[in-house]
Amino acid sequence: MSNLAKKLIEKEKNERTGKLDLGCCGLKDIPEEVFELTWLEELSFCDKIWDNTERKWIDSSNSGSNNHINVKELPIRFKALIRLKKFFFWCTVKKQMEFKQMRYIS
Repeated sequence: MSNLAKKLIEKEKNERTGKLDLGCCGLKDIPEEVFELTWLEELSFCDKIWDNTERKWIDSSNSGSNNHINVKELPIRFKALIRLKKFFFWCTVKKQMEFKQMRYIS
């Protein structure tokens, strides 16, 4: 896990805003520490986030490297994030994910 991701996760642990933007953190895996943040309502691993109010994509507030997380399905540990309402995730550029187990966060 990158230092930037560690700092952002620690900040969310302290502030408990319910929002965590881990886009552009140079991640290759989903950090296990994310699953401790059971109050999260919004979680992003993307370099862009959809703003429903503005009706457009906005850039991640982070300025690190793009994430390259390559998983075939969401880890079962996502079911701990029971308050999650918005989730932004995709793997590498030009590769879309098809999730079979989205019920974990519904």
